[in-house]
Amino acid sequence: MSYICDNCGKNTPPNVPCNKLVVETRPKTYVQVHKDKAGFVRETRTHGTEIVKEAKLCSSCFTLKTGKLSDDHR
Repeated sequence: MSYICDNCGKNTPPNVPCNKLVVETRPKTYVQVHKDKAGFVRETRTHGTEIVKEAKLCSSCFTLKTGKLSDDHR
């Protein structure tokens, strides 16, 4: 399946892997609720990040932005 590069606007040929680059993230708090044998409820909070926006890039734009080779160049 082909896609359009979000950086240069080129249409990629079919069967070329999509290179995704994380553009924006946000902090996220995850809450886990545990109930023990006595019936007490305890919450465990962990903090992490969530992806807000990803950019689909062709192989040449991915190499320019990250300095790494994309999957179709390996």
